[in-house]
Amino acid sequence: MLKPTSGGSLNNATDLNKAAYAQRRILGTYVSATGITDAEAAVLARHADPAQLLSGGVLDIGIGAGRTCAVLSALGRPYTGIDFVPEMVEAAKRHYPELDLRVMDARNLGAIPKTSIALAVFSFNGIDSTGAEYRSQVLAEIARVMVPGGTFIFSSHNLGFANIESRVRPVRPHMTVADPIGSARRLAAFARASRAATRLARYQTREQGIAIFNDDAHGHALLQCYIHSAHQRYLLDAAGFDLLELADHSGQPVSIDSDVPGSDALHYVARRRP
Repeated sequence: MLKPTSGGSLNNATDLNKAAYAQRRILGTYVSATGITDAEAAVLARHADPAQLLSGGVLDIGIGAGRTCAVLSALGRPYTGIDFVPEMVEAAKRHYPELDLRVMDARNLGAIPKTSIALAVFSFNGIDSTGAEYRSQVLAEIARVMVPGGTFIFSSHNLGFANIESRVRPVRPHMTVADPIGSARRLAAFARASRAATRLARYQTREQGIAIFNDDAHGHALLQCYIHSAHQRYLLDAAGFDLLELADHSGQPVSIDSDVPGSDALHYVARRRP
């Protein structure tokens, strides 16, 4: 069983991630990403109700370099896209100068008017880049800006995933004589990932259905939140949301009582209670 190292301060996880996303190597992967995933499209097709969007705007949280902007801004207006990494927002603005894109942290949505948002989307496990101790704060902020009956769609890493252990340690690459250059590059990436994993190992923790792991994203450069679906449902309820749907990594609905061990991430669809 995976036993993450304890003793690190979770108060630094969010800042460490923010700095990592600003690195040129990682930023470049988001600049080159375009369009939503098939899973995101499936969930949006079921739950982005045009009639409901007449009651408020669209809030696109964690836009990165603008991957979701075109699709979500087309669903309704006013549209606001936010990200807590200034370099990401600058890149997004270069592609979408006509849109309202802002540097903003999901822990503080004070610049968004209360009960003004009909659809909020926090895609691609973006909520997991904020430390576990802030998740309730993020959910409360999103609930505050949403209209009663508004829809909140997000994805998050699944603590019930059966193969988590394989994600949280660098894997030595396969070396071949036939491909010396490729082998050297893979070995260099492995060495970089190993250094990052060693540096961030002390920040890992796990408790009460939620954890912080230094997984394999971007060469073990991040501290990612993983959560059991039951605990996520509890936090949603406490923030004033009802869970409408739980979907697996492919966007297909599953039982809201399942741990879904075959999915490393899950999609949640919640409705803001009156």
